Amino acid sequence: MITRTWRGRVRTERAQEYVGIVERTGMAGYRSTPGNRGAQVLTRDLGDGSTEIVTLSWWDDLDVVRGFAGDDLERARYYPEDDDFLLERDPTVSHHEVAPPSGPGTRSETETLLAYLDRLRRDLVRDLSDLTEEQARRPMVPSGTSLLGIVHHLTGVEEHWFERVFAGQDRDPDRSFAPPEGLSTAEVVARYEQVWERSDRVARGSHPEALAAVPDPGEEGLDALRSVLVHLVEETARHVGRADILRELLDGRTND
Repeated sequence: MITRTWRGRVRTERAQEYVGIVERTGMAGYRSTPGNRGAQVLTRDLGDGSTEIVTLSWWDDLDVVRGFAGDDLERARYYPEDDDFLLERDPTVSHHEVAPPSGPGTRSETETLLAYLDRLRRDLVRDLSDLTEEQARRPMVPSGTSLLGIVHHLTGVEEHWFERVFAGQDRDPDRSFAPPEGLSTAEVVARYEQVWERSDRVARGSHPEALAAVPDPGEEGLDALRSVLVHLVEETARHVGRADILRELLDGRTND
């Protein structure tokens, strides 16, 4: 993975206004380029009435960067609006290769979050082991929640966040707690496993700072991959706790 970095300087009182301009021009151009893995604007008050503006973006490789910058990779790209703000500007940008984590037991942030999420997913699947079809669908609380219903719900949750919101795919997954009548327990679980494999591929293909393609419906801002992963860990953990209780109510087994 490659980072691309640019620096400029503006008056402090106009810094936030300029950040909005950068988001609508350069950042939008970065994020719409296939192979871009995220972009972010950084600011630093220099204490002299001016503020340093830094743009940092992540890319698959230098060939992908060329899709945005053209053959002259080191030349900074400017927009007409920049002339009204910039006191100082770098004529070039810098590129660096991202070094992977190293050392025994070292995992990236994304891999760490996926590891926690994967353990929770498998704990949930284990709660359905050795149950009859009737037991898997049996409502155990007044709300009507069943073990299979939780699996079906979390399948839709993963599709919603990773595929619909983060990847921007045109879909509206079913996030209800009512598993399809025509599918067996094994088929519902297999679909959950297939969806989480797709989720993992989406997560591993982007930087934690990369923003979702579209907002979560009803919201205005774009969530970073990091926020999506943390949300999935939180929501899955909450439902796995409920599933553990439902299994114990069914036959006394605990998922220790």
